[in-house]
Amino acid sequence: MIRDFIMTDYEKFMELSNKMYHSDASSHTVPPEHFTKTFEMIMRGSPIVRGLMLLSDDQPAGYCQLSFTHSTEAGGLVVWIEEIYIDEAFRGKGLGTELFSFLEQEYKGLAARFRLEIMPSNTSARRLYERLGFSVCDYIPMIRELN
Repeated sequence: MIRDFIMTDYEKFMELSNKMYHSDASSHTVPPEHFTKTFEMIMRGSPIVRGLMLLSDDQPAGYCQLSFTHSTEAGGLVVWIEEIYIDEAFRGKGLGTELFSFLEQEYKGLAARFRLEIMPSNTSARRLYERLGFSVCDYIPMIRELN
């Protein structure tokens, strides 16, 4: 099952986010206060970020964080799949596939594109994403940190 974050998800979100940023899914760590700020934005109903909890037998098994932008190139709304993390004990049980099925239905007719990034070493995630129709983008991501 997949549902939007609720206030009582805070501790689990903090735990899972910390695990994600200490895994091969990330190239660096992130200060915990960033997780708190994100969770607070989601709970305030920000139009640019959404948090989804992935459940297995009613237990939090992972999460997904979405961000939203517009792209002229894509012709509309782009759903950025900012973060997906499934706890190791729940991997290989179809939660990733279930998540993408949920997203397809949730944004059908609304979004022009789904976009995500992966670490080159995260080959199992890449296999899943390619099986689901994702392809490698020719763009080179660039960032400039402001804080």
